[in-house]
Amino acid sequence: MKPILYDKTETEFTSAGLATLVDAIDCAVEEELNGTYELTLVYPITGRHYELIQEEQIIGAIHDDTGKIQPFVIYHRTAPLEGKVTFSAHHISYRLSKTTVMPFTATGMAGALAAIKQNIVGSSPFTFETDMITTGEITVAEPATVRSILGGAENTLTQAFGGGEFEFDVFNVIAHQRRGEDTNIEIRYGKNLTDLTQEIDTSETHAAVVPFWKLQQTHTYLLWVLRKQQHAD
Repeated sequence: MKPILYDKTETEFTSAGLATLVDAIDCAVEEELNGTYELTLVYPITGRHYELIQEEQIIGAIHDDTGKIQPFVIYHRTAPLEGKVTFSAHHISYRLSKTTVMPFTATGMAGALAAIKQNIVGSSPFTFETDMITTGEITVAEPATVRSILGGAENTLTQAFGGGEFEFDVFNVIAHQRRGEDTNIEIRYGKNLTDLTQEIDTSETHAAVVPFWKLQQTHTYLLWVLRKQQHAD
C-alpha cells in the first residue's frame, strides 16, 4: 500500500485523505520497544502531490501484519538532493510529549493509566489500557508530560511496576506485560542469518583527559590581603 497524506487535523484515518503518495521512492518505519517510532519518506520533487507534503501534515502507512494505518506527523524535511527530498515523521503518539498531566498518586498499572487520563490538562483523544496485573504505587509530585511518565526517565510506570511494553495504536496506548511471543527460533550465522552489517562510530569517543584548575578567586583574595597589610603598615 502506498502512503496516504492527511491534513494535520485528521483524527479518523479511514478516508483517502488529501492524496495518495503514489510516487514515493521509499517509505520505511522504525519502531523500537518503548523507544523510537518514526517514519522516513523519500519523495521526488517532480512526483505527484509533492507540493502538498508539508510539516505538521500526517502520513498514514501500514507497516505490520495488522493491516492498520498508523499516522505519522511530519516534523522535518531535507533540502532537495538529486531531485529527491527526505521527510521525517514521528508517530502521532509523540503528541503525548507535549500533553501535560497534573500531580497524582495511583496504585497498579491500571490505576496509574486511569489517573493519567483523569489528570490530563485539557481535552485529549488518547485512551489508555493494560493487561498487566500489578501492585505497587507511583506518585507524580509535579506536572509532567504523559510520555515522560510512561517510560524513559526517573519515576516512570515501567520502573514503578517492574516493566511494561507499550504499544501505540493511533490514539490508543496499551501497556502489555509483554508484546509478541517466544517462538524458540534461534538465529545462527550461515543458517537463517546470511548477512551482517557492522557499523562503528567513534565520534563520541574520548581518548584523553585534560585537567584544569582555575585559581582566579584565590588570586583575588590574596591580592586583597596584601593590600590590606600594606595599608596597615
